[in-house]
Amino acid sequence: MRFSLFRHAAALAASGLMSWLAVCPMSSHAGSTPEPGREPEIEAMACTPQRLRALADVWHQVRWRGLTATPPEIDWERRMAESLDDLCVADPVLAEDALRVLLAPFPEVAAQPGTGDVWLRRLPLDVMEARAQGQLNPFVTEPFSPRFDEVPPLAWRWMAAIKLWSSLKAVSRPLSFPAMRWDVAFDEAIDAMPAATSKDRYVDVLRRMLTALDDGHARLMGRWMRARIGTGELPVRLRRAGPGIVVAEVVGTGDDAPPAARVGDVVLTIDDVPVVEAMASQRPFVSALTWASRELLTLDLLTRRPVGQSATLRVRREGREIDLTLLATREPSLEVSRPAARRLSKTVGYLDLSAIEDLSTVDPLLRGAKTLIVDLRRYPRGAAWDLAARLQKQPVARSPLNWEPRAGLAEGAEIPRTILRRAAVHWPARMIALIGEETQSQGNYSVLLLQSVTTVCTVGAKTFGTYGNIAAVSLPGGLVASFTANDVMTADGRLAPAEGLTPDIDVVIQAEDFAAGRDPVLSAAMYVAEAGRRCAARREPLLNTTPRGDLVSR
Repeated sequence: MRFSLFRHAAALAASGLMSWLAVCPMSSHAGSTPEPGREPEIEAMACTPQRLRALADVWHQVRWRGLTATPPEIDWERRMAESLDDLCVADPVLAEDALRVLLAPFPEVAAQPGTGDVWLRRLPLDVMEARAQGQLNPFVTEPFSPRFDEVPPLAWRWMAAIKLWSSLKAVSRPLSFPAMRWDVAFDEAIDAMPAATSKDRYVDVLRRMLTALDDGHARLMGRWMRARIGTGELPVRLRRAGPGIVVAEVVGTGDDAPPAARVGDVVLTIDDVPVVEAMASQRPFVSALTWASRELLTLDLLTRRPVGQSATLRVRREGREIDLTLLATREPSLEVSRPAARRLSKTVGYLDLSAIEDLSTVDPLLRGAKTLIVDLRRYPRGAAWDLAARLQKQPVARSPLNWEPRAGLAEGAEIPRTILRRAAVHWPARMIALIGEETQSQGNYSVLLLQSVTTVCTVGAKTFGTYGNIAAVSLPGGLVASFTANDVMTADGRLAPAEGLTPDIDVVIQAEDFAAGRDPVLSAAMYVAEAGRRCAARREPLLNTTPRGDLVSR
């Protein structure tokens, strides 16, 4: 089977504009009164969603399949946006003439007379191979979209949806991309753009469109996005514990005043809005695959505010309800609560990969440990590759695979992957990995990497469910949309589970654990390590059954 984005481009292919002028008739609104909240310009550009979908297909074929190289003097995005006035007219003859003018600079693409169809001529194989191997990087060669001081005109707002739809289809995950949902999201964005006459509305339409990806990397960034959600954060980190939302961490603000919030406070309301309702209002703008990861991102979004703005949290503490006033600051620093590496006992070592880059600094401390507990509950800093080289038993091993859409055009082509060689310093330790809802992207990949070289027992909760490298595309208005650009496969060739990694031993954290400073996940790992138990999957969650909670407190 041939997996290549461009496998159809070397043959003559119709773009999806088959008889577009007949199938997608325009309705004239000349002389009618504009609807409230809609711009008058929509009356002069009576584009139906079907017509815009067809034009999006034209954009997609020319941008990703039809061009050997865009002439530097041609701004294809601007040319397309400024042609929408002429393309979206009721007269089919005028519309077809406008399409022919639009495509005139591109000899590889031709509009067939009398049909409105667009066809691709055969391209040189060396050009297609160059694209497939990533030698023509779309995010380097493509100019940035116009910034605009105010909300872009309707044609450019439609262009934002077209460009985002096309870029994701071309560059995002080749095996697990939700193509049908993405098409529906595009249609909904096209319908919503005429009413998106403010910056906030325009931003929200694109945010809603991105949620269809179910991709934890999907984000909208830029000045208008920052203005929409704020650049500051409240000095707390909120997480679910049991049936409620609790303060999981208090973030340092740099002053000497004692923090108003305490770890373990149960949050009831935020600015007089019940926390459940506040979460429901933000959830439609969050892209994630699993319920737990979507909730995690939603809680983080609730703590965003403009710098200097305050928020009132009503919390339950020790049976009493208390109102707390918290001030949003810019990028508050998280206090490190424990060292990167330490010995938990004579035979058990602990390593936090979010707090270390160079493992040589902890060699004397961890060498000789019979069991190594590796904490991957926060975003790691790249030391997993060095750790895998120290733990692997065989001299050479193959890593998991980051499979990008442009990798390997030819049938049966070998897709390159990292070859791991055993390090000179070998740690012959049993491996236990701590994972949770915040284990994402490189954290997920690190677990797969370690599993490719040794047996790993995973303890904690199901992971976030996002893998792969991030790509980005520029959109009109100075916005940038990021997304996952590749699938990840395990070392033995299996597609990594998109919904995240399920732990061998599931541990549930309660609000009382946060309040008491206990870490039941680490305690469970210690129980497994010291009891010498085999790491077998459990059907029921482990609810604080270990007697060692005091040993591994936060």
